[in-house]
Amino acid sequence: AYEATLADYGEALARNPARAETWLQRALARLNWGIHDAGRGKDPGEKYAAAIEDFGQALTLAPGRDDAWMRRGLARVNWANARAGRGEDPAELYAAGIADMGEALARNPGRDESWVKRGIARANWGVVKIRRGEDPSELYDLALADYAKALEVNPARDEAWLKRGLLRINWAGWRLTQGMDAEEMLAAAIADLGEALSRNPTRDEIRLRRAAAHVNRGYMLQTTGRDPGASYAAAIE
Repeated sequence: AYEATLADYGEALARNPARAETWLQRALARLNWGIHDAGRGKDPGEKYAAAIEDFGQALTLAPGRDDAWMRRGLARVNWANARAGRGEDPAELYAAGIADMGEALARNPGRDESWVKRGIARANWGVVKIRRGEDPSELYDLALADYAKALEVNPARDEAWLKRGLLRINWAGWRLTQGMDAEEMLAAAIADLGEALSRNPTRDEIRLRRAAAHVNRGYMLQTTGRDPGASYAAAIE
């Protein structure tokens, strides 16, 4: 199906190479094919590279399209995630993808989804840094700022509250491995997850994540000689 779709776009571009939308749609098809390959353990690099090239053609023709900047950024970040999973260095792709997302946000700062996606990209890069024994704090701090902007634009978006809460949990976990205090960060994470749950009370994932955060906070209190009872009780409720 992907091959036939790409062939059709190729024919259309041969007839009218000046139409930005066609380049954009072919890029999306290639991006989706790359995501499909990555999900099945295949190397998606060739598809992502071709998608990035098509997005570039679309942006040459229509540089004001924030959606094209954002999607090229997503292609680069997805490729970075895949490279990290294969033990390769993803830093250059993360940096380029985040830069593209910045261009998208400069053109359309009122799209909360874009702020969330850049926050996720920075959070993912932070996880890679932890795995490499590096400090993720700068990236996590920037990701928090992105989630805050998303919530400023749309405070009803449960996904932004959830992602910010999960980021704080990851950051708290890293801080504990470094011998730093993480109680305040875990408390903030639990509050974020509570906000997410109040906006989407039927989403079980949020409830389970908040319960796990209460358990983590209880364990931290217990191992530092403090009373963990309230945290464990909150997890059970």
